[in-house]
Amino acid sequence: MATLATYFAVFAENFSATSLLISVSVLSSVFLLRKFSRSDKSCNPFKEDARRPPEPLVIDKDARNKVLKKGAGEYNFKWKPYQREPPGIALALRYSFSVEKVPSDLDAIVIGSGPGGLTTADILRKSGKHGAGSGAAWETRRLSHTFGLKGLQFDCGIHYVGKMEDSSTVRVLLDQITEGQLQWASLDDDYDVAVLGVLPSKSGFALQASLAEHFRDGGYYPVGGASEIAFHIIPVIKKAGGAVLCRAPVSQILIDNDGRATGVRVQDKKVGEVDIHAPVIVSATGVYNTYHNLLPTEVAQNTGTKEELGLKAQNIWLFAGNDMERLQEEYSSLTPEEASEADPPVLFISFPSAKDPSWEQRCSPERSTCTILNFSIPPAWFERWNDECVKHRSDEYQHLKQAIGQHMWEQTCRLFPELQDKVEFIEVATSISNNHYINVSHGEIYGLEHCRTRCSAEMALKLRPETPVPGLFLTGKNVFY
Repeated sequence: MATLATYFAVFAENFSATSLLISVSVLSSVFLLRKFSRSDKSCNPFKEDARRPPEPLVIDKDARNKVLKKGAGEYNFKWKPYQREPPGIALALRYSFSVEKVPSDLDAIVIGSGPGGLTTADILRKSGKHGAGSGAAWETRRLSHTFGLKGLQFDCGIHYVGKMEDSSTVRVLLDQITEGQLQWASLDDDYDVAVLGVLPSKSGFALQASLAEHFRDGGYYPVGGASEIAFHIIPVIKKAGGAVLCRAPVSQILIDNDGRATGVRVQDKKVGEVDIHAPVIVSATGVYNTYHNLLPTEVAQNTGTKEELGLKAQNIWLFAGNDMERLQEEYSSLTPEEASEADPPVLFISFPSAKDPSWEQRCSPERSTCTILNFSIPPAWFERWNDECVKHRSDEYQHLKQAIGQHMWEQTCRLFPELQDKVEFIEVATSISNNHYINVSHGEIYGLEHCRTRCSAEMALKLRPETPVPGLFLTGKNVFY
């Protein structure tokens, strides 16, 4: 019998243009390169065509871990799941950082290794930004991560993107960054059954127009899952002489007496906190994390098989009704216990196993996966358990999240009744799961809310790669170009 595994994520965040992230990250990297190139002799990272014939998909776990988890060197630290992470931004993969692995004479430090951090580090390194054979150092992040549960694989953040047709500018740039190894699969023509941004009263025309343009030629999914992005960029950075430093939790951006960003403070297991310096610091951790968590307070204040189950390569937006404003207000006013028996205003439903043509190579073809996101959960519902150890939180927390998750599944099965008796297991995550694994503050996965204020001309001028702090730049989510 075909089985279906589900992964629920309950987030305190309205839907935003997450699928624009890769496109924006690449453009940000080019902007930063142009900025740095004005004052030195940086070379053109795209002067030669770096593409080569795509190699076979790597599905061996040890081979993938060698790239994604070991980073620049070997490791011997055994992390226990009940241990809390040291303070810092962008939780790294579970292997120890050592100051001995940091190259000397760095030209740049990139904080965060989502698409923004990785593409920035790659382009800067290939442009010749280096010293003593090194270029950029950063900590690994998990929103482009694929995690395994009971022999299946789930993606954390990349559900679908646009602008990946062969002729698009972003696809051409990504092919150069990954040497043509990152492949994309086109989703069904009707890849979205329904589309909604933030609540209608907050939504802006600019964002909706941008989304429509971004997906005008269809939706795409990375062959092999979201972790393929990091898997194919990291070797290119190392090949160019850059350093990949895993499990390097950054706790602070260092600012000198002149107010210039000069480095980062990182936790070393052996010697404690270590300061690493470079003339350029690029933060890909988001505006909120950068200004509220990394910068000193005084500085921040200034600124079954898919065929058997009938699964398609598309994303479903399931609405509980037409009056989204009223539904959201009513749902938010419920107690968490009441919410466990109520339909969320909107669910995002996706089937990663149906979108990825390499699924049968990586996992059992007799099993499928489903990801369901609920964006209507108020942050306060789970905050009281935020300080408890992950995987060891109280029974009350476990019961509540499972009850809400179960109702989300029941709501999904009304639309897909053929899935009702096919469940093998369900794993439920909440906003505080995100707080732990990617070290955000309120479970947010897409950064700032994409409301009209966010898309205003005033905010577009403020949210640029350049910051008021000399030597500090932003990339990735939240940044306008």
